[in-house]
Amino acid sequence: MKILPQIRAELARELVRQGLSQKETTEKLKLTPAAVSQYLSNKRGKGIDFPEELNIHISQLALSIKSKEIDDRELIKGVCRLCNEMRKTEEFMKVQKSICGFCP
Repeated sequence: MKILPQIRAELARELVRQGLSQKETTEKLKLTPAAVSQYLSNKRGKGIDFPEELNIHISQLALSIKSKEIDDRELIKGVCRLCNEMRKTEEFMKVQKSICGFCP
């Protein structure tokens, strides 16, 4: 299970919901236009429903990105925090167990 693409996808969707264009979202997240397009069209970065608490953190991070309150280093730290929090959730564990032949 690749969490990072799902976090990036949700951040891209949230930035667009908050009023940024696809081009602005691409620039803010330092991603290619193709990646953002695939995230927005659900062709990439889908599969896990984020718990409400993580959705709140994603919205807050997106707002900070949009308002230029964070630099690139803080963006990376924010994404890492989201990734670590997602790994602790029950939803993630269910998905991991379903794709891993060794998990109990």
